[in-house]
Amino acid sequence: MTNEDILRAIEPRRRSNGRVYNGDLKSYGLQLCKDNIDLSNLIIGVNHDVDFVFFHAILTRDKKDFRKQLKDVEPYLSTFDSWYDTDNIVTHFKKGIDFDYFYKMA
Repeated sequence: MTNEDILRAIEPRRRSNGRVYNGDLKSYGLQLCKDNIDLSNLIIGVNHDVDFVFFHAILTRDKKDFRKQLKDVEPYLSTFDSWYDTDNIVTHFKKGIDFDYFYKMA
């Protein structure tokens, strides 16, 4: 799976305003997760739609293991360059936020 594969797959869901709604991206990410698609070739930090699908897939896959979720996200922290990135990711964490831990990351 490449960035281009994801962009091609979500293109039919693009609205007239140019956006693909978060619900559509979540649905596609969930499908990739269910199908156990290898996402290791994706380049994160280049396209917000690809990033959204990627993080939704990997964080949904490990939604019952908070520490695993954190480990999955940590290599990509340097790619977060907007509120869009962080706000969408934080919604996946179901456990209480450890302020001291996240403050060091920030």
